[in-house]
Amino acid sequence: MTTTTLPTGTVGVPYSNSLPVPQPASPLKWSVSAGTLPGGIVLSPTTGQLTGTPTVAGTYDFTVKVTDANTQYSSTALAMSVGAAPYPNASNTGPVAGTVLKTIGTGSGQVSNGPGWTYANGYVRISGANTVFSGFSATCPIAIFANGVTVENCVISCGGQNTFPVCIENDANNNGNPITSVTVQNCTISGSDNNMNRASSCIKDIYGSASGILIKACNMYWAGTGVQVFSGDVLNNYIHDLVCNVTYGDHVNGVIVCGGTAPMLIQGNTIQNPNGQTDCVAIFQDISPPAVANKTINNNLLAGGGYCIYGGDGGASYTGSPATNIVITNNAISTMYFPNGGAWGPVAYFNVANSGNKWTGNVWHDGPHTGATIPAP
Repeated sequence: MTTTTLPTGTVGVPYSNSLPVPQPASPLKWSVSAGTLPGGIVLSPTTGQLTGTPTVAGTYDFTVKVTDANTQYSSTALAMSVGAAPYPNASNTGPVAGTVLKTIGTGSGQVSNGPGWTYANGYVRISGANTVFSGFSATCPIAIFANGVTVENCVISCGGQNTFPVCIENDANNNGNPITSVTVQNCTISGSDNNMNRASSCIKDIYGSASGILIKACNMYWAGTGVQVFSGDVLNNYIHDLVCNVTYGDHVNGVIVCGGTAPMLIQGNTIQNPNGQTDCVAIFQDISPPAVANKTINNNLLAGGGYCIYGGDGGASYTGSPATNIVITNNAISTMYFPNGGAWGPVAYFNVANSGNKWTGNVWHDGPHTGATIPAP
């Protein structure tokens, strides 16, 4: 083999590269004889192909050995760089480029109804199963009362003390049973201002019972809380400029999970909380028993809050109900607001000793210890 430097990979982006095949007699057997492959990458022992999805940025040196049918072998030292993920920001979240928005309302040129939805009494009610609500500008809440709904490519702005720009209700077509599928993607969702008309939560599961939730590539700001759900996937969102309104008694959260054992993945988000209280991501035991479990916080860029992460354990009041299968991996903690990431530190209420809990690959994104590993609490 003559290759020494491999194509660069990127955290969170699938990677595939075939090593040059030498001429010795087949079959060939490939192995790593020294060093370590990037996390998430594997070497096929039969094809010599490097595949997988990198999980941690860095430069990796390793040696690949290939042996032929006559036990002749060749070894080559290789280097592979893995770049950091392109964390979400205002340029790569919200409605896709070229989206033309229609304004919700009853005035001239405005829209007040469509397949599966109506606007009345100051809010949009989506009651048709599998409705796609796309390409609208709204200054009122969007309430979801049906399964299979997709809200996409919208700009939704409204605020007040208990105002939720996107609220997930129960399924009105199924005797009020919990919704089991809903998607909110490529939307800009915010309060009307950053004070008295901040949103309470940009997106909220009102009853805490919905499942099958996907929240992806949304730009959310001017809210006391970005997202409050109990299960599903929260992926590649930009949550920023969160507001602490003391009159309303805000507890400021980027993404908050208040209990439950249904699986949840919080991944690839940028979450910035300039306030020195509460969190960027919080797993709490507000609704227990059973104890909270099966939540993953992976590959996010987090800055601010009282702590950047609350890890599920609820203190003395929940003794005997340990949070389990809480996986916190590959997150980057920024010092842009506080030297310790959050005002009090990067993480609290996480017990790595609990069953299934994991803390690995979490590093400082910037500051004097850039790239250094953050040890488990």
